[in-house]
Amino acid sequence: MSPETKVWEELGNRTRAVADDYWRLVASAEGHAAELTLVEAALAADGLWRQDDEWRAMTWTTLSIQKVRHNEKDMFHVSVECDGQRFACDCPDLRRAYYFACWYRHLMIQQFHSIGPNWAEAEPR
Repeated sequence: MSPETKVWEELGNRTRAVADDYWRLVASAEGHAAELTLVEAALAADGLWRQDDEWRAMTWTTLSIQKVRHNEKDMFHVSVECDGQRFACDCPDLRRAYYFACWYRHLMIQQFHSIGPNWAEAEPR
């Protein structure tokens, strides 16, 4: 294995560890179960859950989970948008879809605070 491959592998392992830690924090956070229940209710009623969060003055993040059908399978389409960025994916179950909605929101906000906004003219550190 080349030294460069080993560095990428280590980075991947650290990324996985951070994602696992993040999920444990989300799952144990106060209000998690209640919010997931609201998501389930919205999906049952309308097939769509949407939440707009203002996390910084005049900076909004829009999260949505929508029931969709792909290749004759029920799926959940996740979309998180903020500052001209959009992360999206399809998940086979609601718990995983909710995790990705939370994770994508976290990534966008932490990106802003750690390396700056995507629209900044400066190079990332």
